[in-house]
Amino acid sequence: MSLHASEITSAVVRVAGEIPVDITAFHVGTPEQEAVLRMGELLIYVRSAALAERVAQLWRQARPVCAALPHVAGTSRLHLPVRVSLVGVIFRLGGEPACTVVSVPARPGVAQPTHVRIQVGPLVWEVCDRAAWHTITKAWTTVHRHLIDPPR
Repeated sequence: MSLHASEITSAVVRVAGEIPVDITAFHVGTPEQEAVLRMGELLIYVRSAALAERVAQLWRQARPVCAALPHVAGTSRLHLPVRVSLVGVIFRLGGEPACTVVSVPARPGVAQPTHVRIQVGPLVWEVCDRAAWHTITKAWTTVHRHLIDPPR
């Protein structure tokens, strides 16, 4: 028998355009409540309405920083392959994750476009345009709303 351990400690996701989003809430109003947010290649589980509200607020507060980004960035500049999304990383978000927003300029000679880096605990989004910012902000706002008042 082989003993081993492994853990994903962080994930960085570069996003541009309208990211596909799907949100489902289960058992709202019970101790087992949970929202599942599928966003591009991320699958995120959230149980706390307060945490979802905090994350949604972080994304809304990033608006002035994201305003300098193009509305929709061309994928050729972003060094991103355009493809159908499969789930690549699954996170269960909880507790009091550190949340930050930082503007990152492009660097000559490096395959890194100008973007806004938004971190929520172990998840880091490199937001390359306002369309992505809008889609993700709306998704987190919807997750929060689903956890306090489930859709009927």
